Amino acid sequence: MALTVTSWIIETANTGFAAQDKSAVTWGRDKEDGVKTRVRITEILKSGTRDDGDDSVGCYAGGVVFARGHVQPTTYDASRAAGILDGDEELSILIAGQGGVRGSGGVRVKIGSVLGVRVPTWDVNVRGEKWLVAVDWILL
Repeated sequence: MALTVTSWIIETANTGFAAQDKSAVTWGRDKEDGVKTRVRITEILKSGTRDDGDDSVGCYAGGVVFARGHVQPTTYDASRAAGILDGDEELSILIAGQGGVRGSGGVRVKIGSVLGVRVPTWDVNVRGEKWLVAVDWILL
């Protein structure tokens, strides 16, 4: 089931990404290029992989991690991306796959990590609670 859900998330993201015009996407070589939201992880709730008990979790292709964090201020012009959060508010985030990392090694996300989230993103309702879905993210 998790693979099916993750596949749907990634297909949906790719469709949304392809539909954007070029002015909405920032290209470059810097790690933070294109980052619209920064989230400092405060809690890891659940994942499809085994938690080693050290406040961290492995993020791998095909996996999903549920976490909570605080939105960190950014210098990005928030008026260009409707729906992207800015400020120091709490956020529930569904992290799909291994973000912008290529290869099969995966990424370890731990409490205190700062994630840079790029578009496309969207909100979903999970048991009456709003969650931000992030498919293109990177550890900062």
